[in-house]
Amino acid sequence: MTVTDFVYDIVHKYNVFCSCTARSKNSCPFSASELDCSKDQKYLASLCCHCGTITIISMSYGSVFKAYSVAPGFYRTICPGPKGTLLVAGHYQSLLQLQLDEKARKLHLVRQVQLLPFGKIEHMCYVAKNDLVILSSYCRITAVKLDTGAKEAKPVWQLMGLVNGRQIDPQGITSDGKGRVFVADGDNSRILVLEASSGEVLQILLDDKHLGKVFDVCCLGQAGQPDQILLKHEPSNASLYNIHHSDDLSQTVYYI
Repeated sequence: MTVTDFVYDIVHKYNVFCSCTARSKNSCPFSASELDCSKDQKYLASLCCHCGTITIISMSYGSVFKAYSVAPGFYRTICPGPKGTLLVAGHYQSLLQLQLDEKARKLHLVRQVQLLPFGKIEHMCYVAKNDLVILSSYCRITAVKLDTGAKEAKPVWQLMGLVNGRQIDPQGITSDGKGRVFVADGDNSRILVLEASSGEVLQILLDDKHLGKVFDVCCLGQAGQPDQILLKHEPSNASLYNIHHSDDLSQTVYYI
């Protein structure tokens, strides 16, 4: 995702609390995402994974409003979607596409797509260049296309099993402007770089057990090649790496 847990401090700075009883930082997990629906304002969306409340923060004015509610406990992750929409998915095996009405300060359901079969979705990102949604679940990464009018989303490709002799453990995922997908490969302490259109593994970054478990990854910089990647890993650390590489990622240098 573009922001996910890296906006933790921002969300709590604006005192974004849902309507459930789990109000402490430790017991109220959430997923957060940028919402690119306006040229004039910057919005941040936050989903409470307990009660299903989606809260919108206007980063321009600092205002906060509760915009939508999904089934409590079933939805786990949100990310920016096509044409300024917000995508919501989780354990319910369905994908919601929501559109923000800025005047009404509400999110409206555009469509609901059944995901067949993917299991429990933990993380996702949207790749605009290929018009694909990349989903991660237990030991599996799946790409789907949101065809107009389709009620079901079938896999375009799937990646599962072993990569370089180790079972993949996909956690956070994000993409860059060139159609590459970066996957935080959990207990393997590495970043998998995939071709969004095919799922081909282009490169394995870091691969360093000293990092501990890698929970999330975020691409920073302009569209195109990411200038930096931000990792969240054990024990509760975030590391920033600069990346310099050729277009085919054949020569990659990364450092803190």
